[in-house]
Amino acid sequence: MTFSPYPQGENHIKSDTGGIMNRRKFLSTMGTGVLGNAIYPATAKAGPATSTPSTGLANQLKLSSQIHDRTSVAEFLNGPIQSFRTSFNEDGTIDYDGVRNFVDRSISGGSKTILLTAGDSHLTCMTNEEIATLTRAVCEHTAGRAMVVAADRNSRTASSLQFAEYAKSVGASVLMCQPPTWATVSAKSLADHYVAISQNILVMIVTNVFSSNHTMGIEAVKTAVRASPKVVAIKDDVLGDLGSGICKVVNGTGAILFAGGRMKNHLWLWQQGCGQTFMATFLAFAPAIEKHYWTRLQNGDAIGAQALIEQYENPFFDYLLALPCGWNAGMHAILSIHGITKKWLPRPYLSASDETVAQLKDYLRQHGML
Repeated sequence: MTFSPYPQGENHIKSDTGGIMNRRKFLSTMGTGVLGNAIYPATAKAGPATSTPSTGLANQLKLSSQIHDRTSVAEFLNGPIQSFRTSFNEDGTIDYDGVRNFVDRSISGGSKTILLTAGDSHLTCMTNEEIATLTRAVCEHTAGRAMVVAADRNSRTASSLQFAEYAKSVGASVLMCQPPTWATVSAKSLADHYVAISQNILVMIVTNVFSSNHTMGIEAVKTAVRASPKVVAIKDDVLGDLGSGICKVVNGTGAILFAGGRMKNHLWLWQQGCGQTFMATFLAFAPAIEKHYWTRLQNGDAIGAQALIEQYENPFFDYLLALPCGWNAGMHAILSIHGITKKWLPRPYLSASDETVAQLKDYLRQHGML
């Protein structure tokens, strides 16, 4: 069965046979492990479908049950956290050995959270079935060692509600809501969207839809955060006036505002009084960089933190952004060099050539990252 992109009503999902399945039956089936054994080949060896969750999934569900508000979320959204990069095989299918390796390296690097995103995790180029399977696989292998944040893709409210219920049933604690952008939205309609979803799962807001209308974005966040204590975090992709405005809205509420992408963005938020956590670029393969940066900030040494940004992060981003295959392919190539994932991106996206991989190896050696 799959999530239908055009479900017939809020409470129904289309099955592969063309029949209609109500949400309760769908989620019950998902919980049995049928999904995992049907389309998650890396776990097929675990045995036939059973009504009892695997040990890993049971452990993740146990942890998730303890994460129920802003205070408990704050224990995990703390310091550098790992944005999840999905590993692919050369034919574009998901490489689940790489998925598990990445989870392990992220946690051993110090991440308290595994953060699935529409971008870094490449959910934007996956089917709904693949997203559901990947979410379950990440939760199952995390096995209670870290909080898992699931993510949707620009979904309407009805579809997001269905996925939120599913994500929670497989051990995700929070859903990062990629805001709907197909047509016009308002501060109220977006706030209503977030609040509705928060009835099924804790919600993280993404601010990238607000780049063209800062006033609307700030108002949407303010309304949602005040209306529902289950709106627990805001991932800020746009800084400047928007970042300052959202900082003022969330400071003192317990909701967490954090920066995506770069330490330099996080440092800016830190100086605004936010930034309890940040998405860490190096955590899976060069965790000492992120740890040193965070330690310096914890010690009040913003100048030392800035020095690390200039020494490692700025040149790294400049180098990868100039690659002919692009930033994402460069990051996947680096992870493959470290033996964590494979280098491939699904077609038509470019993957790093052997020549680019060799050049990246030289760069990593020169900068103490290999």
